[in-house]
Amino acid sequence: MKRTRKSVLDLFKKRGRGAEIGVFAGNFTRKILHDVNPTKLYLVDPWINFDDPGLEKSWYSKGSTHDMDQLYQKLRSKYDRRVANGQVEFLRGTAAEMMPQVEDESLDFVYIDGDHRYESVKIDLALAYQKIKPGGIIAADDHVLGYWWEDGVVRALNEFIGANAHDVSIIACDENQVVLRRHKAKHAKALPISDAA
Repeated sequence: MKRTRKSVLDLFKKRGRGAEIGVFAGNFTRKILHDVNPTKLYLVDPWINFDDPGLEKSWYSKGSTHDMDQLYQKLRSKYDRRVANGQVEFLRGTAAEMMPQVEDESLDFVYIDGDHRYESVKIDLALAYQKIKPGGIIAADDHVLGYWWEDGVVRALNEFIGANAHDVSIIACDENQVVLRRHKAKHAKALPISDAA
């Protein structure tokens, strides 16, 4: 079976706790909330139009037609009730800035679709690894070559899987989606962010 973004949701624990790194307009957020109905979902994104030459072809560059602050405000309004009842929590900033607020080994899943450049994906993966429980899922989007991020996602994922082969298994890799499961047995300590960056 081909794994589209939506079919990846079948692998997430229903009524579990999770995080989405890289939210943009919240299209996948809506699917997570509908299909998985998590008890807690952290939405992690800077929602900034970056003035960075490396991002000039991305949707969130300074020259983009997407106003990131406007997207953020619209999402906040849309999920006001879910924020009030504690189901959704917005963490506005990069994963490196915001994920330390999430308790280690407290999440059932993390979906990564943030800055696709190699160094950023490396950091997002290391943080996700620290935050998921044994048996938890890390899924990553856009595992393809080319585009503005070149080999960023592919290279970071390959290195991460190689470095953590003792503790993660690939359970799906198709249609530009890669899904990893952390082993349930007690595992080695997660790589420090400084080693991953």
